[in-house]
Amino acid sequence: MNSFEKQLKSSWEENSKAWTQSIREEKIESRNIVTNPAIKQAILSHKPTRVLDVGCGEGWLARELAKENIDVVGIDGSESLIEEAKKLGNCEYHWLNYDQFSKNPASVGTDFDVVVFNFALLSENIQSVIRASAKVLSKTGVIIIQTLHPVAIIQNERYENGWKIESFDGMGEGYSASMPWYYRTLASWVQELRNSELQLVDLQEPIHPEKGNPLSLILIAKP
Repeated sequence: MNSFEKQLKSSWEENSKAWTQSIREEKIESRNIVTNPAIKQAILSHKPTRVLDVGCGEGWLARELAKENIDVVGIDGSESLIEEAKKLGNCEYHWLNYDQFSKNPASVGTDFDVVVFNFALLSENIQSVIRASAKVLSKTGVIIIQTLHPVAIIQNERYENGWKIESFDGMGEGYSASMPWYYRTLASWVQELRNSELQLVDLQEPIHPEKGNPLSLILIAKP
């Protein structure tokens, strides 16, 4: 594990309380206006009865889906965030990092209609966890990934894969650690799905209603 990966993992523990506060107090405008409703609608359009939320964090998405009478299981590698998620109950949560999940994906259940990664694929190597997710899908299940839009966030930088740093500016108070994350071009995202033996069936670009710029990219794929 390189230094970026180590810092990525540790940053979520250090920032868990600040992140939980930002989400529950709706401090992040882009999520409130665009990306939260976009991922929820993308999932509900498949009429799932059972969803696996990989990288569930403090549980926002799992709770929203549970309100729709969906059976939701959430996993996350941050013990602190899983503890926060469990405080609000009503879903099944597991403290499990991606390596552990990839070795035994069925340990959290099978026959999921949707496996969702909502801004939760931040590492350089993601094929193992994507392949593992495909193993627990139902026969008609899909994998849904929401990530930062690769074109929209580039400003006078080279359009190429590589590590970037998130400082959490404008997301609330109390963040003590910056977070490295691995940036991918659009073509690279599509190739990751192909390399994971998945077929891209839909691609969406949620748009800011006033500014008109894309805020995220949603990829929907199936085995």
